Amino acid sequence: MEIVGQVIAGEYGEILVRQKSEKDIELGELLVSDSGSPGEKAGDGERTILHVYNLVYGSQISPKSLELLSGMMLEGYGSDLGFMEPALRNYVLAQLKGIVSVKNGKAHVPKSLPKFFSEIRKIAKSDLDFLENPENPLFVGNIRSGSKDMGIAINLDGKDVLSHHVLIPATTGRGKSNLVRVM
Repeated sequence: MEIVGQVIAGEYGEILVRQKSEKDIELGELLVSDSGSPGEKAGDGERTILHVYNLVYGSQISPKSLELLSGMMLEGYGSDLGFMEPALRNYVLAQLKGIVSVKNGKAHVPKSLPKFFSEIRKIAKSDLDFLENPENPLFVGNIRSGSKDMGIAINLDGKDVLSHHVLIPATTGRGKSNLVRVM
């Protein structure tokens, strides 16, 4: 279980997670917040699958001081102007949105926030065991977490999909045309 961050603030639809130093969180990545009891196996308790939609820098140093330090380093007035541990001083904050909660193998819309200061981990294939194959599968692609293909196929019920209009909203470069080609 690879811990990559910790919940530090937020609201429904915008959960703020501080990234652990030496770990990477990518835009579009799927992360998990477990809310089970300590010692429970993954999958026994409730978990929320979260989607990273934005990354921003955070710092313990005030913006004016950052500007001054940056200017001094850029202009050659000191090679080591640090005064705190780098891992504590500057960091990355990830903004996440809950996309599904899973309890006892059943998926539902998340209706609560992850616990304050809860650890956030990378998603594993076992976190997606609740996904089912429909009776008339229509392959639409594999699940991706950031830049990684998880190798888990997503199939929609072909009878339902092809008997209705389908809206595929996304910004430019997100794979709409490729999805239609695959279909």
